[in-house]
Amino acid sequence: MDFIPTYDNYRQLLSIVKDTGKLCDYREAESRSLFLVLRHDIEFSIERAMEMSRIETEMGVQSTYFVQVRNNAYNAFSMQNTAMLLDMHRRGHKIGLHYHIGASSESKTVAREIREQCQLLQKMLQIPIDRYSMHRPIPETKYYETELPGLLNAYGSKFFTFAELLDDKTALQVKYISDAKHQWNYGTPDPETLRNAPKVQLLVHPDFWSEKTPGQKENFQSLIREHTLTFIDTIDNECRHFSPYRQEFENTVSSFSGR
Repeated sequence: MDFIPTYDNYRQLLSIVKDTGKLCDYREAESRSLFLVLRHDIEFSIERAMEMSRIETEMGVQSTYFVQVRNNAYNAFSMQNTAMLLDMHRRGHKIGLHYHIGASSESKTVAREIREQCQLLQKMLQIPIDRYSMHRPIPETKYYETELPGLLNAYGSKFFTFAELLDDKTALQVKYISDAKHQWNYGTPDPETLRNAPKVQLLVHPDFWSEKTPGQKENFQSLIREHTLTFIDTIDNECRHFSPYRQEFENTVSSFSGR
C-alpha cells in the first residue's frame, strides 16, 4: 500500500480497519487477545486533527488524539483549539497527552512531567485525561517501561513491542505501523497485515493528510499557509489598524504556497 495521504484514501483505510473487527480503545485492548488501536499524535495542526476526526465520525470510528502542551506550532489552550478538542471529545474520541521531552531525559523527571502535564490538560479542558504518548521517544527515558498510576502509556508493553534492533525476523507481540516522515514505517496497513496480526497499533499523523495529494514540500507549504492565515486572523481581530494591510499579507501567503 503506497503512502498517498488524501482524505479519500484515509476513508479507505478506515474501511480496512473496521473490516478487521478488532478496532477498539486502548482500555478495551488491555484485556483482549486480538485488537487494533488507532492513534493520532498532533504535531503541528489541531485543525487537521479536527478534520480527520470528522471523517472518523462519518465512518463510525473512534480513536485517540494525543495533543502537546509544550509546542511552538500551536497552543492547545487557545479558545479555538480548546473548542475543537472538546468537540472531538463530545463525539466519542479520546484526548490524551503527547508528551514532549523537556530539559531532562532522566526517567524520574520524565515521569513527573507526564503526570503534571496530564493534570494540566485535564484541568484546562475539564475532561478526563488518562493516557499519553511520547513525542520522539528515546531509549534513555525507558518510555516503553514507564507505568504511572491511572495513566495509560501508548508505548507500554501491552500496546507496543520495544526492540533495540528491528528487522523482518524480530518477534513482535504487537505489530506497530506509523506514517512518520510522510511514509509508512514498519510495514503497511494493508488488509492482509491488519487482519493477520493479532495485535496492532496504528499511528496516523493528521498533519500529513489533506483533501488533495500533497508531496512532502507541498504539505509543509500548506501547513505554513494555514498557520499564517490563522495568525493574520488573530492580528486582525486584535488590531483595528491592521485591516488596510491584510489583503497584502494574504496575497503574499498565497503566493508562497503556490495557490
